[in-house]
Amino acid sequence: MNKYIILLLLSVVLNGCGAIIGTFREPEPYIGSKIDIHAYQVINRHPENSVSRIFVSLVVLLDLPMSTALDTALLPYTLVREELRKE
Repeated sequence: MNKYIILLLLSVVLNGCGAIIGTFREPEPYIGSKIDIHAYQVINRHPENSVSRIFVSLVVLLDLPMSTALDTALLPYTLVREELRKE
């Protein structure tokens, strides 16, 4: 059981990097939140794997507020970079 808790916590911490990596690679508003939502949608397409569904759902539930907050903090940078990319 402790292994699952550690794995869950590591996943939440490492998954938060999606907002940072996504913002600096492809400037798109709220990319970290979009990654979380996409992961949740993908795992729910395969109902036969209930352990993975529970795990991913917990990770998304814990990570989505953090990703949204970080995406909001990075929004000015993202919008400026997106405008520069269009030029």
